[in-house]
Amino acid sequence: MSDFALFGSDSEDEDFSSAAPSAATLDLVAAAAAARARAPLPTPALSAPGAAAPGAAAPGAAAPAPARPPLPRGTLPAVFPEPPLFVGPLSLVTADASVGGGRGFSAMCDLPAGALLMREVAAVPWREEDAAETMAVRSLSQIRRMLAEGAVAVLEAMEGLHPVELGDIPRDGVERMRAALGGGLDDYQLRLWFAFACNAYDSGLYLWFSLFNHSESPNCVKFSPDPEKGIAWSEMRTVRAVAKGEPLTFSYINPREQSLERRRRYFLSQHYFDINDEINGRDLQTVKKFDRLPDGFTEELIDSFQDALDAFEEDFEDKVRGREGEEIVRTAKMLYAACEELVDKLEAAVEGGGGGGGVVLIRLKRLFVDIAAWLLAKEPVGDTAEEILCQFVGHSKTLLELQREYLGIDHVDVGRTCLDVAQGVSSLLSQKGGKLSGLGGFLSVVEASKFEDFCRKEHTRIKNSFA
Repeated sequence: MSDFALFGSDSEDEDFSSAAPSAATLDLVAAAAAARARAPLPTPALSAPGAAAPGAAAPGAAAPAPARPPLPRGTLPAVFPEPPLFVGPLSLVTADASVGGGRGFSAMCDLPAGALLMREVAAVPWREEDAAETMAVRSLSQIRRMLAEGAVAVLEAMEGLHPVELGDIPRDGVERMRAALGGGLDDYQLRLWFAFACNAYDSGLYLWFSLFNHSESPNCVKFSPDPEKGIAWSEMRTVRAVAKGEPLTFSYINPREQSLERRRRYFLSQHYFDINDEINGRDLQTVKKFDRLPDGFTEELIDSFQDALDAFEEDFEDKVRGREGEEIVRTAKMLYAACEELVDKLEAAVEGGGGGGGVVLIRLKRLFVDIAAWLLAKEPVGDTAEEILCQFVGHSKTLLELQREYLGIDHVDVGRTCLDVAQGVSSLLSQKGGKLSGLGGFLSVVEASKFEDFCRKEHTRIKNSFA
């Protein structure tokens, strides 16, 4: 299950197991205005060429939005011994046979994007000595410690978590895990292990968050704690407008952007349900563009792309980000070239075969843009830097288009990419001035400036909605 860091790096929680603007630019701006009638986009104003500091307001930026009226506060039944730190406008539904455990949360009233629904501290935080272990081993170690230490209150509270009894898990799953964990566990201990398996995050086990259900089209996101800023709790917030009575859901899988078959395998093996019914009920065009395999791709081939992407992401986090030195730069350049090759191959298949593969392409482009940004911060000038900057701008633009369609225009990941685009275009304008000549996909300074201004305003709007 996943957590997300607000406008920061990717999730900290892992899986358990003078020409006229181009048509594309105008379409994106028009789509934003049409989809957001409640907050129309101001007419874009030209921003002066030159890089702006991260997060700084650009010339022509929209004025701060007026404060929203406070939302009502919900009350929850005593399902667990301790209530959450904060309960927002949600209700607990306890007789819904259509969802796992027959329960889940729904909206008390119409909600805007960014609405705070809940704050909770982990009931069972992970121990530092288990940090290098897999989630499965962490859970087993934690259960044994809790039993040895007599953590009665937490153990009793966990009785309300899914699975309430081992019979809620398919028999073959129970026996498979009993064998995989080395035996020696009685039914009570094994049920506790499944409670961790079905409900824990990389930041710990949360009781109330366990009652939020999964969706392939989620309207919420869970933010991770940030100990460096003194934030010990996790938050659940909406990522789009939600109607009164609508179920409040988020994605259990991290990263969310994985192929349909890989997501199916995860949920069948980890949570013992099939997401195909929900996928079949989604908009056909969305499924075709994002979840269908591109022409010429097999499941094995798209899996190989994702396996490589897993390795690239891990190498970037472990060997590059936050480090210094010439060897680190060389490693980053190797990752950049390897990731670029994957992006080009998948993009060529997508464009040549009439779509498909968009969900994996989002994740590939996100990593490519992150590596490019890191390299530009280390070596901001020179011919190589100019080439990387153009690639950064071009790929962050197409990433933004994909994310807006797949995640929605109010999602925090969209806000982050808007800032990437704005800063990249600003750097491009400051370096090239009036001689863009198609660099970054722009035909003129006017087009580039308008798009930069649009992206800065969108970033500010989205960030303010989560303030």
